[in-house]
Amino acid sequence: DDSLRISSGTALYIMDNDSRLPWPPQESPTEPLASLSVPAEYLRQAFREVSYAASLDGGPPRIQHCYLEIGPTFSLLTATDTHRLAHRQLVGEWEGSASGIIPSCAIEAVKATRETGDSTAHLSADRARFEGADWSVDSRLIPERYPKYAEVLPTTPPAATVILDRHALLAALRRIAVLEPS
Repeated sequence: DDSLRISSGTALYIMDNDSRLPWPPQESPTEPLASLSVPAEYLRQAFREVSYAASLDGGPPRIQHCYLEIGPTFSLLTATDTHRLAHRQLVGEWEGSASGIIPSCAIEAVKATRETGDSTAHLSADRARFEGADWSVDSRLIPERYPKYAEVLPTTPPAATVILDRHALLAALRRIAVLEPS
């Protein structure tokens, strides 16, 4: 037998000289409950925007997870790094209704794709699949409930809108940060 078997918990990987075996082994796909079709660059940009907005601590943008909701009349992308919340509505063609928490490794893999054509996000009860013409990312969903973030979002528009230069504001905040004891 010229195969190598690696097992960990419930996972079993088999490396074999036989090229007919899929690598990595694929689980049987579950029927998608919802799908969202958008241009690939639009999906990458949406992930970049929410990951950047949720990670403004000076380091590289790293989010803990992302919540994708595909509904009958809307699609939303929400991300958090446990301290900040970023929220973006997605415009595209969708069908069905589902939601799930997508792990950061799947988000980083989608952000790393380079294709410019159309892409589709599929959500099933326990899996997410993002695919384009030449790539696909398949991931399990995180089996937890996402916080009720809608309760912290304002429902009425603000009384006043202030437009500030981001660089000037950050410079001012850095100057006063030295006064705050850690």
